[in-house]
Amino acid sequence: MLLIGYSIGALNHRCSLASSGSSGASFVQQMAAVLAGSGSTGSGGGVGVGGADGGGSSSRAWGNAGAGGAAGSAMGDYAPVNKTLRFPVCNGFANQRLSILYGVVLAKRLGRAAVLPVLVDNGLQRGDAAVLATANNQIPFEEMYDLPHFIASMAGVGVRLLRPAEAPPANTVLRLAGLARGQQGGVSEALATTYASIRHIAIDCPLFKLGAEEMQPGFEPLVWAALNGLRPSKEAAALVEEISRAISSKAAALSRATGGSSSSSSGSTGGASSGTAAAAAAAAAAAADANLLAVAGATTTVAGGGIINGGGGGRSSIRVARSRGLQAASDWATAAYGPARPFNFIHLRIENDWIEHCRRWEGIRDGIVRDNCYRHTEEVHEQLALFGFSNSTPLYVGSYWDDVEPARREQALAKLRAAGYTLVTSADVFPAAVAAAGAGGSSSSSSSGTAATAIANALEGRGREYRAMIEYFVGLRAQRFIGNSVSTFAALAMLERRRAGRWAAYYNGGNIPLASVLPLLHRLPWVFTYNSWSGQYDYLLKGAVRSALATRSFTPYCIFMGNESSAIHSWLVAHNVTVIAHEPAWREQLLALAGRKAQNNVAHSHLYKTPDSLVSTFQRVDLPVVPVLDQYTYVLYTDADVFFRRPIRLDDFGLPLPNSVSMSYEMDPMFPYNAGVIVANLPVMRRHYAAFIAMMLDPRASEGLYYHGYGPADQGIINKFYESDLRGRMLNQLFNAKPYSTFDPSAYLLHFHGPKPHEYAAYLNTGQCEFKGLCEKAFAMSLCRYTREWARWVPEEPVALRLGDACGLLDNPAFQRLRGTTS
Repeated sequence: MLLIGYSIGALNHRCSLASSGSSGASFVQQMAAVLAGSGSTGSGGGVGVGGADGGGSSSRAWGNAGAGGAAGSAMGDYAPVNKTLRFPVCNGFANQRLSILYGVVLAKRLGRAAVLPVLVDNGLQRGDAAVLATANNQIPFEEMYDLPHFIASMAGVGVRLLRPAEAPPANTVLRLAGLARGQQGGVSEALATTYASIRHIAIDCPLFKLGAEEMQPGFEPLVWAALNGLRPSKEAAALVEEISRAISSKAAALSRATGGSSSSSSGSTGGASSGTAAAAAAAAAAAADANLLAVAGATTTVAGGGIINGGGGGRSSIRVARSRGLQAASDWATAAYGPARPFNFIHLRIENDWIEHCRRWEGIRDGIVRDNCYRHTEEVHEQLALFGFSNSTPLYVGSYWDDVEPARREQALAKLRAAGYTLVTSADVFPAAVAAAGAGGSSSSSSSGTAATAIANALEGRGREYRAMIEYFVGLRAQRFIGNSVSTFAALAMLERRRAGRWAAYYNGGNIPLASVLPLLHRLPWVFTYNSWSGQYDYLLKGAVRSALATRSFTPYCIFMGNESSAIHSWLVAHNVTVIAHEPAWREQLLALAGRKAQNNVAHSHLYKTPDSLVSTFQRVDLPVVPVLDQYTYVLYTDADVFFRRPIRLDDFGLPLPNSVSMSYEMDPMFPYNAGVIVANLPVMRRHYAAFIAMMLDPRASEGLYYHGYGPADQGIINKFYESDLRGRMLNQLFNAKPYSTFDPSAYLLHFHGPKPHEYAAYLNTGQCEFKGLCEKAFAMSLCRYTREWARWVPEEPVALRLGDACGLLDNPAFQRLRGTTS
């Protein structure tokens, strides 16, 4: 129960694109309303993805949900008092936070007023049994959270909250037990039908009782309103502010005491390759943070050296134009939490109860792979380097130190100190905890002075979960946050930080289990490359972006080359894509190598025709070193000539996830594979980046830039360098369906590999096709079925109309009889 009821299985939410939008309007009208940010779909916000394109409606929903404003008008009538729902919370701070979330979602679904629960003061678990509030283990809701703010936030989305004193007498309440996720119709359906006539009901702890399929997109603003509304009480908020200042003060004092001897590099001890990766990641860290915390369009230069330039010198610069929705979310977060503080935060799960939890959790035998509960924990200092942490920034190490074996604690902290980090722990800033055998502090002395006394007084008598709440909100204020993705605490903090435009990562690799049961919240980073001179393909890019955002499952990023004042650059930012202008440091070396075999290269691929086109297509090899993306473990990369048919969650790729990269076949089911769709493990690619670039630029490894046996350009070098991993784990073709293959209704995305729609349309008129037999094969296979779906995303494009009309004619039975294709 420390995280996710995985014993039941990962239930992934699926929503049908065909059912999107409201009834009574044409599809184009519905999409136009949503894309303009004026629709009434109640789509709410997301991690940089608000409504279908993150327009004005997303930022309004974010702000109003947080403030309890009118955003809830789309959520229905205000819940009456004559029907109520009671529920307890259970376990630790983060599980209690989610219990409240599930409780108010159920209340809204049932049209009932929710009775506020009493909170658990110490939710430490030693087994699978849930920990509930008792007479000796409870804390009033309002002592932890700002009760008036939460009530107002819920009122804004149509949920009435009752204080316990306002609730009906206990003897009028029917108490229900045994409701569990996975039952037919779901928990909410059972409560809405079987017990609809009962005025007052009580259920047991609702944590993870709602399956992913019950978390419908319309509930997204409610979910965010609940999380935004659960802010610390005024007293707790003041303590968060005081401790945030104390962390910086303590770090400064420690730095003075050691003479400021920490170096500015990340200090990885993982050997030459990972050491080079660490140096480059550290060089990029400041730029990444600056861009994440700056206004749209801010410019930052990243110093060259290390893997950023492949060892070839020079400089690499980035500029980030944040999406409209993400910038609005960042502005909201600054107002709500204050600006990011000058320290990083690692939530380190090394407690005794966590080790026991991992043993039980990974030992469940139900066919689901669980292999990342404790992974990388003992070499977490190396992971910090791969994620670009600079040891010139103080590091706050959060853990429940009272439950950590002293030897394990000292080993973990010693490795971090050896890597050059200035460490601060709760023992340094939670004075009341200092007496507990040092509690892992970075010095034996306790804090002193007026501030320390005030903090000590505020914490006196407070339990484990109150302290966890303080650390949680300190973590929301940190410059960077990294934790263990299997931990509810870290997974929820990552969720809230990323939605607020703040950097968040996890060190343990693998997946984020919480994403499988809260599919509305965690979004998969989707990355594509584009430029300003390929205007003939803009229509394809627009279809890709619109279809991706409609799935509500992606945070989109574009690595861009060319004119940043171009119409397509502006369109991307306006349609909720964060655009990263990245100039690769290996550009000149690449072009020099290509020039040696220029004529032969052009014969191999159209990608070699111009220097800019060549560099643009190679941009994808820099996925692991582009700042802003460095917070992610896995990203989905696609070419711009795709459209998305279904939502995609990280677990859909199958567990265990790819070791480095995963791709599917080109045309025939054989190696080498197609790089138009890649699932990329960025920390692993970052570790190997120096060696990858060296092979890419080695004149002995290719003829110009054609890699014999592996293919041309970047696709060839990816196949060559990662051959073992690619052969060992091919990406399912459902993620790279093609129009010249058999139609697959289960495909997640369609890739216009080879001929593009305008070339198919031209083929009908001229009979000419550059891609040999692919045009004819596509019309004979699945092009028309996919085209009917794709045309919805580009209704204004003439090519979509022409191709659609042609397919309509080809599908006409009379025409087929004339062709002799039907009997």
